[in-house]
Amino acid sequence: MVVSREAHLFRVDISGNLGTHSGLSIKGRGQLDDVYAAFDEALQKISKQLRRYKRKITNHHKAEQVVDIAPRVQGKKYTLKPETGEQEDSKHSGLIIAEQHTEIATLTVSDAVMKMDLQDLPALMFFNSAHGRLNVVYRRADGNISWVDPESKAA
Repeated sequence: MVVSREAHLFRVDISGNLGTHSGLSIKGRGQLDDVYAAFDEALQKISKQLRRYKRKITNHHKAEQVVDIAPRVQGKKYTLKPETGEQEDSKHSGLIIAEQHTEIATLTVSDAVMKMDLQDLPALMFFNSAHGRLNVVYRRADGNISWVDPESKAA
């Protein structure tokens, strides 16, 4: 848990993992003018995510259960310096400021949405377990979730 102050607001970030075998982590953020209220807001978000996760894995009517043993593909994740709006030298545009190794998991769409929600991510790239193609889920500005599933070349 990290508590910080930004102007007149307190920001509380809570993160943790859901066990060593699941590979899932969970994140929640609260930002209010009272530190205790900000903590309560972050805790409520995590509680809601955990209830959804528990409901999903204990749904006995579903044929397949959530298991994170699908094959993964290694990749690299880059962080780019944001554009300042000013005309910069072309050799410094798109300057990479961080590079990390990451894994792209093979998931169902519902598992990808759950993982995106649990980790409080704006978007998640994954291989769709139904057909093996690369897909993306992301949270739209209106709060809804969108799913990008490109068509195969054969179609």
